[in-house]
Amino acid sequence: MTDTNQDFLTTKIYRPPLPADYVRRSDLLHLLDAGRSRPLILVSAPAGYGKSVLVSHWADSVAYPVAWISLDESDSDLPQFLDYLAAAVDEALPGACPALKDLAGAGHLPPIEHLAGRLINDLDGLDRRLVLCLDDFHRIAPTSTVHELLSLLLKHPPRLLHLILIGRRD
Repeated sequence: MTDTNQDFLTTKIYRPPLPADYVRRSDLLHLLDAGRSRPLILVSAPAGYGKSVLVSHWADSVAYPVAWISLDESDSDLPQFLDYLAAAVDEALPGACPALKDLAGAGHLPPIEHLAGRLINDLDGLDRRLVLCLDDFHRIAPTSTVHELLSLLLKHPPRLLHLILIGRRD
């Protein structure tokens, strides 16, 4: 994955590796498995509880691609969020979601409702299931349009998309 943006960090779209001393949490892994039939799973706990490592371990066991973004405060900016979203989806499913890549590269974004519709239709066109993990979601500003975009996405969730939000608060 390459990007011409000097501020783009490719390491933000890779899942965290499992530490050597990882403790398997079978009950929680089973809960994640059970939630696959729903469009959204929220994994919420205080810092240091192993949320990211748990979901990363679970992702090793699923039979379909996993797109991952480790978010920070700057990803509250919708164009930047879309850049990372497009890169993460492309890393998991190369060539998928061409409209998403076009939107991410556009200098001017359409209104949020139109943007959400194009994103939903693009993700609904996937030919296989995709898990999208947004790690450290608590770092996205509550007033960010990223929240509105994801809310609109979940009102009409794409059939093959499974979203996992990982954060420190519900």
